[in-house]
Amino acid sequence: MPKICKHDGCANPCFGGGYCKYHQYLRSDSSKKASKNTRQGTKPNIFSGKKIRENEMYKNSREAYLREHPLCEARINFDCLRQASEIHHRRGRGKYFLDISTWLAICPICHGWITEHSKEAIAMGLSDSRVK
Repeated sequence: MPKICKHDGCANPCFGGGYCKYHQYLRSDSSKKASKNTRQGTKPNIFSGKKIRENEMYKNSREAYLREHPLCEARINFDCLRQASEIHHRRGRGKYFLDISTWLAICPICHGWITEHSKEAIAMGLSDSRVK
């Protein structure tokens, strides 16, 4: 018969250290598994300094672009919300991430349609082919 989790009110079978897979974080030896290079209570930096600056520039440019283009520029079908709240990168985010000439201000419904129907979006001029 399997052992039951030590956590109060939990009836799941335990795997190691007396706790189930949902309560493993309560194990007393779980802190020993943390990397020696990480300090307790801090998150590792997942972006480089350059990427952090690019993201900040994008955030400011995006807000300004949406102020200048408040209406959906795609207007694909009758479900369009007409109010733009997202930026579509026609050539992708890569090297064109901050290139405003490749942006479209669009509503979430049209953005979803463009994402799901890439061939049609390319034919309509709403996206550019990323295969060259």
